[in-house]
Amino acid sequence: MTWGDSRGLARAEKRSGGVSQQRRFIGSVLDGGIRMTNFTRRLVVVAFALVLIVAAAAASPFYLPPESNAPRWVGGFPYQRNIEWTFATNPAGGPAPGGAPGAHYEGSLDSALWSSDFVQLLGDAAWYDTVAGTTLRGFVGIDNRGGNSDLQGTAVFHVDNTSSGGEKNLWLELDWIWGGDSSASLQLLTSPGTEVQWFGFVSLIPGQELWRGNLYGLISPNPVWEEISLAFVAPAGSYLLIDRLQVATECVPEPATLALLGCALAGVGLSAARRRR
Repeated sequence: MTWGDSRGLARAEKRSGGVSQQRRFIGSVLDGGIRMTNFTRRLVVVAFALVLIVAAAAASPFYLPPESNAPRWVGGFPYQRNIEWTFATNPAGGPAPGGAPGAHYEGSLDSALWSSDFVQLLGDAAWYDTVAGTTLRGFVGIDNRGGNSDLQGTAVFHVDNTSSGGEKNLWLELDWIWGGDSSASLQLLTSPGTEVQWFGFVSLIPGQELWRGNLYGLISPNPVWEEISLAFVAPAGSYLLIDRLQVATECVPEPATLALLGCALAGVGLSAARRRR
């Protein structure tokens, strides 16, 4: 899967069919209200503001969550594994007892597995605190605007998991800036014998210079680890820099197991209905 080309287009290709899909990012605001006395309204507003502050400090949800965008996602936030890198610090390092450097963990299984996570920056791939031409800070990739030859490098994000369940859902969201003839190819590496089906789309975030990509992967059979590999190619005068990366995974039964479970639940319901009669 490759993003970026010389015509200024961003693409996400479905590997199984090679079909390009592109979707505009659409934001929506829902307005609603409830009638109440002034005194009650003030109390509710204060309480609601406190809840928002606590939620903002504790949660980093996806901009496009998998439960409403991934074809076969089952669970909800905070997911089994849920890791976000904003690259405020250099992410290279690990494994370490506290997890990968600079990673923000929120998944239900993260604390049991983060000691095996690590990040590698290989070749010319590097971490940047600041770069020219933007007020954003914290990037991983290649900035070759001052160079006179091609640069290439890879960023690898290793995430451990459990082997429970027949398949694995993976949801990936990343934001980036780029210019020139640069490109980045994404690969998902797992243990031998697994098959990955991809679905993805790319959008330009309104009012910002960032591009955003969302990718859904169905992995079968369920492996115990995954590596997200981003291979950068930046000819002289170009750049491609990742500003944020977030990944969530969940282990799920195979479709046949789900079908049997559905039949069993239906049988329980039918038996209960007969007893009521």
